[in-house]
Amino acid sequence: MVFDALYRDGQRLMGRPYRARRGVFEGLFAAGSSPAPLNLCPSITDGSVARQWLEEWAPDNVEGLL
Repeated sequence: MVFDALYRDGQRLMGRPYRARRGVFEGLFAAGSSPAPLNLCPSITDGSVARQWLEEWAPDNVEGLL
């Protein structure tokens, strides 16, 4: 499971806001250029939805959210 893009084509992305990095990251998956078996983790900024996810995924041994 991958969470963020820090570099793309030799360009450092760490100084960019997370939303911009996430967009680059999602683009990699949309273009099919991410190597298998990587999976794009879901992302949300709504705390109530995040709590719901944690409750739903806890039986699957998901121990927290990032």
